[in-house]
Amino acid sequence: MKYISNTFFEEVVNVLNDENEQRKYDDKVPLNIPFVISVLCQHLQDGKYKSFLEDIYKYRYVMSYKDIDDYNDYGALTIHLYTEEDDNYDDYNYNYQIDVNYTYSIIFSYDTRDWGYCQCEPNDEDYREDKRCCGHGCDWSAPAFNIIKEIPLGYSSWDGDEHDFWEFEDNFYKLDKELAEEKAKQDKENKIKYLQENIKKMQDELSKYIVEVENNYIKESSK
Repeated sequence: MKYISNTFFEEVVNVLNDENEQRKYDDKVPLNIPFVISVLCQHLQDGKYKSFLEDIYKYRYVMSYKDIDDYNDYGALTIHLYTEEDDNYDDYNYNYQIDVNYTYSIIFSYDTRDWGYCQCEPNDEDYREDKRCCGHGCDWSAPAFNIIKEIPLGYSSWDGDEHDFWEFEDNFYKLDKELAEEKAKQDKENKIKYLQENIKKMQDELSKYIVEVENNYIKESSK
């Protein structure tokens, strides 16, 4: 199992390096890869992740990085699993047949440890000049991660046409007076915005015609 996880680490690092290359192009702050993967190296072998490692061993997979709109997280890896028999993808279009009905997400985050304001001195044991700290007992944010197994339960869509939905919407707002008042307020604001935009558009158009008429009058008067 150790060999499997080491291979997995290499692929994680490759994906994160690719992400950093893209971040250079997009002029974004690069990921701190050692920070991100350190806790994986330390804890992925824990028994709680046994089923995940077994799936990584059993199936083929495609891994990708995605940003998460959460200041507590450093993004996530999404891992799609598929079987050896369905290996009909290409490296550029990712046209692969996903045969396993669940995916994994590894969410990278941090654990805030308020251990005390740093008062380290250069003469302290283990003090590092580049960090300006000895790294013992001071406030810091430790690497953390969370593995989520996502299992789709099904897909459903609205039965009926849009008018049927409107009836549902009307009945819903009848039951929720506060939300109905908020919707009425929003509808009025939208109407005001619509009228203001159209008034401005008509004013601009009117100004254009006035200028044209004045120019024509000047031309006629100069003859």
